[in-house]
Amino acid sequence: NHAGDIDDWRVSPLKAASLAGATPAFVAIAGHDILADEGEAYAKRLEDDEVPVVLRRRPGQIHGFVSMGRHGPAARQAVGAAVAAWRGFDPVFGNAQAD
Repeated sequence: NHAGDIDDWRVSPLKAASLAGATPAFVAIAGHDILADEGEAYAKRLEDDEVPVVLRRRPGQIHGFVSMGRHGPAARQAVGAAVAAWRGFDPVFGNAQAD
């Protein structure tokens, strides 16, 4: 698969002139992730552009740890934190009841 031009902001959001108006974001950063610095920079840019963002650092975790959910509590905790953040971003979602 070809993601597109790496200089296109839709491929690399940090290349955008502004992120104002972007969708609120939950950013989870694993402590042992080669992309941790980019995650930090993305969260800061969102914050600087007044986009709601929740940043959670997960020391000791590796890139992709959330996809290992059933293999450890850190992934389940990260998913729970993401759901809580999304509920805070969107009152309609926040008031929704699970079926």
